[in-house]
Amino acid sequence: MGKQLYCRNCGKKIETENALFCVGCGKRLDPPEENKADEEVKAPEEPKAVEEPKAVEEPKPVEEEKTVEEPKTAESESKPVSILKVAGIVFAVLLLVSGIVFAAFSLFKKDGNEPVVVSQNDTDDDNDGDETDITPEVTQAVTVVETPTPEVVVTEEVKPEITPTPIVVYSDTPGSDVKDPEGIHTYKIVIDDVTWQEALFEASMFEGGYLLHINTKEEFDYVTDFIEKSGYGKSIFWIGARREEDPAVYKWADQNGNLVGGSINDLEYWLDKEPTFYDKETGTFEQYVDMFYSSSAKKWVLNDVQNDVLELIPGYTGKMGYIVEIEE
Repeated sequence: MGKQLYCRNCGKKIETENALFCVGCGKRLDPPEENKADEEVKAPEEPKAVEEPKAVEEPKPVEEEKTVEEPKTAESESKPVSILKVAGIVFAVLLLVSGIVFAAFSLFKKDGNEPVVVSQNDTDDDNDGDETDITPEVTQAVTVVETPTPEVVVTEEVKPEITPTPIVVYSDTPGSDVKDPEGIHTYKIVIDDVTWQEALFEASMFEGGYLLHINTKEEFDYVTDFIEKSGYGKSIFWIGARREEDPAVYKWADQNGNLVGGSINDLEYWLDKEPTFYDKETGTFEQYVDMFYSSSAKKWVLNDVQNDVLELIPGYTGKMGYIVEIEE
């Protein structure tokens, strides 16, 4: 074999003479030419440029070691430690504050309901001047305990006393010149805003008492004179007369409300055109009798009305009453 030949593509040494393909790169080999022998001899120097091992030196990931800066991680781990320390200090301060508040509350309980006075100087001395912020908290706790409970119930209990106490006026019986077939009687004037039925019941609470029966003209004059002298000439008084729904006949009623005697529809004391038994203006049936002074007639008269006059005429409030006749 003459000159040593090399592949022009990969620089692989050709062992077989007159080989057509390179066993290194597999490419076709050009026929040897003498004028190119020098160049083929120099070819072995080219493999230096094809030093792929240097290209493989890409383990520059070694630079990642710079990112793994352990000193920084050490600083970050130190932060939780400092936070735990702060939390421990705060917890200790809270325990101290709660202990002082509990001691103050216990002292208050021992002294009963007397307020516990804690001055600023006392709290500073007890805590050696280290935590003066505790003083407002202790004072606040004592203030909450001192808060008085308002007594609202007392004012509400006074309200039921709005109803006025009935006024009772006593009178002696008329002289011997009064012709009273029932005998000697005592009369009482009671001022109270009641219905006829209520007046009947209250009159019966007096021993031997019932709503007024008018038996003579002398008795009527005596009672009306007694009313005026007592200062109640402008009041309206229930008397003991009523009727059933049918027939339309008024009679005197005893202390139990039972009708007795004959009809009193023709008594001379009725207001003109009364009794009517029915009020067309108000549309109410009238079954009970009251007595009042008529300014138009200029005398005391009787009138039939419904059981509750104040329901129709609220302006009569404070002017209603009844006359009790007591048989002795």
